[in-house]
Amino acid sequence: PVTVQTTDNRDISLMALKGEKLTIVDFWATWCKPCLAGMKLLNEIYSEYKDKGVQIVGVNVDGPRNKAKVQPLVRALQISYPIVLDAEQALMSEWNLTVTPSLVMLNANGNILWIHEGYKPGDEDLIRKEINKWLDM
Repeated sequence: PVTVQTTDNRDISLMALKGEKLTIVDFWATWCKPCLAGMKLLNEIYSEYKDKGVQIVGVNVDGPRNKAKVQPLVRALQISYPIVLDAEQALMSEWNLTVTPSLVMLNANGNILWIHEGYKPGDEDLIRKEINKWLDM
C-alpha cells in the first residue's frame, strides 16, 4: 500500500483516507494554475458528495522546497477535503501519471475506475457524471 505524508509530517496509508464508496485522488502542485482552479470546484463536489460515501484526497506533488506553501494555499482556497504530500511523486509514478492535475477515481477496494488528466472549465460536469455513474452501480 502506498504511504503519503500528512501536512504535519505523519505517514499515512492512502487507503486510510478512502471513501466508503468512491475515492477521488487529485494530484496537484502549488505552481499549477489549472490545478488550483480545479481544486475550488472539487471542493464544491466534495460538499455535494461527501455524505454519499465519496471522499476526495488532494495529493500535493511539489518538491520539498515548496512544502511551506502548501498549507497557506489550502487555507486560502478553503479546501475542506484532506491534503497529503507526495514530494517524491511515488504515487504518481505507481499509477503512471505524468500530468498535473490528474484525477484518479477508485472504488471501495482501491481499484482504479477512471483517470482524468488536466483541467479545463466544464470538467466538473464530467467529474460529476463519472461519480454518479459509479455511485449508481
